[in-house]
Amino acid sequence: MKKFAIIVSEFHSEITEKMLEESLKGFKEQNIKPLVLKVPGALEIPFAAQELILKKKISSIVALGLVLKGDTDHYDRVCEMCSDGIMQISLKYRVPIIFEVLMCSKKSHAVKRIHKAYEASFLATKMLKIL
Repeated sequence: MKKFAIIVSEFHSEITEKMLEESLKGFKEQNIKPLVLKVPGALEIPFAAQELILKKKISSIVALGLVLKGDTDHYDRVCEMCSDGIMQISLKYRVPIIFEVLMCSKKSHAVKRIHKAYEASFLATKMLKIL
């Protein structure tokens, strides 16, 4: 039996909660009830993914979050560490992780991409069908 999970960052929750709603809507349309795990920020997503794979035997994950560009180089490091961490976990454990951690310069750009979380739920199931 395939198990699905959504990991969502609580940072910028005004956006990420809407993303979570969209992803849950997509899973519901497929008659799937995923495990939902909320983490403090984008940097915690890779570790959470690894633990869900190892402890809960999750088959596919949707990663949701938002990193907004600020005035420092912190944005670049967070984006790099989050995306690299997710890719490493996905490849190491051979579990598809659908990456919808938005990396935007303005909140308005993120608002326009909230719907991508809906699409991510379908990609999570599609990846398991084609593998």
